[in-house]
Amino acid sequence: MHHHRRPRTATAADLKFVDHLQRRYSNQLGHLTTSALAQHLAAGHVTLINERGQEAGYLLARRPTRTPGGIGTIVQTAVLLDARRRSNATALIADLTRTARAAGLDALQATVRTDVQAHDFFRACGFHPVAVRTAPTARSRPAIVYRLALSASPIATAPPRNDGPRLLGPGGRFVARADAANAYRYVMITQAEIDALIAAA
Repeated sequence: MHHHRRPRTATAADLKFVDHLQRRYSNQLGHLTTSALAQHLAAGHVTLINERGQEAGYLLARRPTRTPGGIGTIVQTAVLLDARRRSNATALIADLTRTARAAGLDALQATVRTDVQAHDFFRACGFHPVAVRTAPTARSRPAIVYRLALSASPIATAPPRNDGPRLLGPGGRFVARADAANAYRYVMITQAEIDALIAAA
């Protein structure tokens, strides 16, 4: 039985909790500066879940600038250790899926490094791998790009492009196409190859 558990949009008052949780799990989540987190909170990008009146976890997702259409990006999701295995993270994803579908988005996307233990979770939530993101430096690990299709649009399951005017690089920074050597690249590989990458990480 779940006690009064419902997601809500986080506010500036929740910054301390969100920042504390992302710092605790920074090896899994990556790290956003406190000012970047504050901007996401102000923009309404963060959803919190409470359990028994206490904060239990959060989800940070960016929505595309133009809707309907487009892909929402899950940036971080984290749940306190003693609140896990009680469907809190699943409830956050379900809430995001409802709001994304209502906004007319084509898909949700999550990018998970091969050494992070979230692959089974996203698959259980209905996400499917569409590409592998390869890193521009040997230090960075490859990552699997997962999508949850919300429409019948081909965009929903198409892999990210390598030829856009701005390309994503490490640290969430965009680089110009002329500087593509410093950007991530996306490649299509088979499910068996994806499983081998995760097993080797």
